[in-house]
Amino acid sequence: GFGRGIFKRLGEAFLACGCLTAGLAFLLFPTTSLQLHPILHYLCFYSMLFHGLMMWLSILYIAKGELAFDKRLFTEFFAMVMSFGFLALIVNAVFDCNMMFLSEPFHMPIAFLNTLHEKSGTLYTLFVLCAYLACYIPSFAVYKLMQAHGAQDKDEVLQNQEESGAQGALETAATQTNGRTT
Repeated sequence: GFGRGIFKRLGEAFLACGCLTAGLAFLLFPTTSLQLHPILHYLCFYSMLFHGLMMWLSILYIAKGELAFDKRLFTEFFAMVMSFGFLALIVNAVFDCNMMFLSEPFHMPIAFLNTLHEKSGTLYTLFVLCAYLACYIPSFAVYKLMQAHGAQDKDEVLQNQEESGAQGALETAATQTNGRTT
């Protein structure tokens, strides 16, 4: 990967934990450019491509199996989400925008979020940050699923190697025996 040290680990945490759920959430429930522009607008295509590639990259990263989904990875993901959340809150306050959807539920037809935002903007922001942290759970589930499937594949490969090795040993022994008797 790119980078070194803590920045590399934070990037890996984002790729492994954040991209899969964020991409999937956008594709299932698009609330950004798809509500502002016609479906054939280039921003809609870009958004769909970008979020689809985020999911694909995350799945590939998890499937590669270089990261252990452990307490350290969650801690790094937590630090990354909170750091960017804090920066987004500052930018939102200064420029009156809605980065990371922390300021308001942008055209979301979910009554609970709209009610929560109307009653307490702070609780809404905390809820959204917790939802971002929950992105770890589906990625962890995919990791465990791939890990279990990979273990089954490895067991099958080992079993096939043992069978072919035993078969090869029998063939070699038969060849050597046949060579001696003739």
